[in-house]
Amino acid sequence: MPEAIRAITRLQDADDLNVSLAEGVDEYALCYDHDTQKFVLRQVTIGACLLATGATPGATSQAQAFTNGVKAGLLFPAADSTDAVKICKANGSTAIITIDTTNGRMSIGGSPLGYPLDIQHPTYAQVMVVGGTAGDFMLRHTEAAVDKKNWMLRCKDGYGEVSSQKDTGTYQIQGILKWDNYTGYVGLGMGAGAPGTRLDVNHSAAITNTVETIVTLRHASSGAPAGGFGAALRFGLESSTTENQSAALIEALWYEATHATRKANLVLSAYDTEKREGIRISGNGSAAAIGFLGATPAARIDHVADAVTAHDITDPGDAPADADALREDLVTNVIPSIESALNGLGTKINSLLTMAETFGFHATS
Repeated sequence: MPEAIRAITRLQDADDLNVSLAEGVDEYALCYDHDTQKFVLRQVTIGACLLATGATPGATSQAQAFTNGVKAGLLFPAADSTDAVKICKANGSTAIITIDTTNGRMSIGGSPLGYPLDIQHPTYAQVMVVGGTAGDFMLRHTEAAVDKKNWMLRCKDGYGEVSSQKDTGTYQIQGILKWDNYTGYVGLGMGAGAPGTRLDVNHSAAITNTVETIVTLRHASSGAPAGGFGAALRFGLESSTTENQSAALIEALWYEATHATRKANLVLSAYDTEKREGIRISGNGSAAAIGFLGATPAARIDHVADAVTAHDITDPGDAPADADALREDLVTNVIPSIESALNGLGTKINSLLTMAETFGFHATS
């Protein structure tokens, strides 16, 4: 029989105990001391170990070290708060993950912001997806009851893609935004196809005889736009020495911005060392107007009457019978008729010159 058991069987009086109680201490453990071969009372040190129930009375500020990890199917704080649960560095204070159990939010690298999940870093923020097959979803939002709220981000066959879904794995609109990971080409509305240029916009429809707007450029203002407010499409080319030099410009701008009477210009310009306006098209309130080479746009010029028909002296029926009559006819009819025709022709020529000046084909006098 072990000595400790034999000692218990003969525990009869104070001689078998070595007891010295400390004042103000409530918990003691009865222990057998092999050196003295007597039972002694020892104060229980709470916090040095966990009880069998997992409770840690008296050790709420004492972290427990488990070198082989912790198995738990459920983790919850004693009370909800905006930082109720934390996973920290070894210093116990620098949070790597913070969970706000009051609002149901989590932050990686900081305190939870106003979002279900946020990632914070002094230099960058990122989400990395590693491995998987070529068609794996990297990020997906599913609201199965409403198709328009379903979308996904994925990488497949060398392309990145944002598409909408009817349900898990089923396309509603494929290739809303698609980019080639090798060439850097970007496409909109590509479907199952691939972008073929730096920016490729595809619109697939069933119509066969109607023009549809494919691209819209917008410009809004926080103030009240006035004449000259507009938007432009610029072409920048590299010269022999310098990148991104202006080569051409297409501008759309108001020359009358008041909504009820609004009128716009469409301007096409080319550059040398400066912008050189080539064509300006306007809406003038009732018709189209156009100006070339910097001229103010003008509407179509009214019809000009035909030139006056001169007296035809080669017509035998119109020629007099004798010399005197011929001379009289020249003075009275032919010469005035020729003069009138020349005057009319001059008027028409002046009209053509005015038109050329009006539309900017040559300089005004």
